[in-house]
Amino acid sequence: GRKYPWGNDVLDCNRAVHSVSPCSNTATAAVGSKPAGSSPYGAEDMVGNVWERVEDDWHGDYTGAPVDGSAWVDDPRGPSRVWRGGGWDIDDTRYLRASYRYYYDPAYRGNLYGFRCSRD
Repeated sequence: GRKYPWGNDVLDCNRAVHSVSPCSNTATAAVGSKPAGSSPYGAEDMVGNVWERVEDDWHGDYTGAPVDGSAWVDDPRGPSRVWRGGGWDIDDTRYLRASYRYYYDPAYRGNLYGFRCSRD
C-alpha cells in the first residue's frame, strides 16, 4: 500500500539516486548510499540508481501471470525482459517506483541497468 519503498513521503534527494530537479545526479552511486529510501524490510535502492532487471518475460498486463510469486517465464523465451524502478538518469517521478515496469532486450548493456542478488 506504499507509493514508495519507504512509504508515502515525497521522493527527494535523500531517498533515491535520480535526476529529478534539484538532485541532478550524473551517475550511479554506491549501493545503500540513500538509507532514508530503504523499505521497512531493509531493501535498498528499490527506486533510482539503476533499473533492476528481473527474470520475467515482458507481458503488457498481468493476465495469465503466475500467482505463486514465481517469475513469469515463457517457453520459448520472449524477446524482452521486465525492468523495474527507474535509473539515476530519470527526470520524472512517475518512473521512480518499484511498481513501475518497462521492457528491454535482455542483451542490452549500460550503466543504467543492474540486478539484485538474492537467496532463499
